[in-house]
Amino acid sequence: PKKYLKTGEVFGPDRTPMGDHLGIHHYNYGGEYTSPQLNLSEPLYVTKYSVHEKKLEISKASFFVQKKFILSKCKMSEETSLTEPLHGVMKTKEGESTDCWIFPKSLSGAVIELESPQIIHEGEMVTILKKKGKNAKVYCTGIVKYINEEPTDRDQGIESVKVDYSRDF
Repeated sequence: PKKYLKTGEVFGPDRTPMGDHLGIHHYNYGGEYTSPQLNLSEPLYVTKYSVHEKKLEISKASFFVQKKFILSKCKMSEETSLTEPLHGVMKTKEGESTDCWIFPKSLSGAVIELESPQIIHEGEMVTILKKKGKNAKVYCTGIVKYINEEPTDRDQGIESVKVDYSRDF
């Protein structure tokens, strides 16, 4: 519809207004944001958009670097143990693979912890295999959801982590 072809606001990493965009139809989630209005020293990427409000949020590439995330709408194979953490290999749609740990949860979900931080987009479908290589059995497959953890507070030697579970499953 023509109503979505109009310009809208752009918000930066700290939610500050950064100007206007040319129209939502010019941008993709995870795509590089270019604008003649801004002189950017490093590229910024679209991290969120609202079609109805015509708003874009942009951040640095580090926004997509994750070490731990939730796998939602997770389909587990019948051979996958749901009682203990499992070591596996995560494979993305680009064909890249990295070692990971699987922590099965209830309600068709699992927490995935990667051996090293990787660029992974929220909403991307990933597969967790038992090992690298041919004929590897599939542990599970599902859709990536970020875990929004706030930095830890160190109060008298005790750490507490605040986690927003409102986006779970």
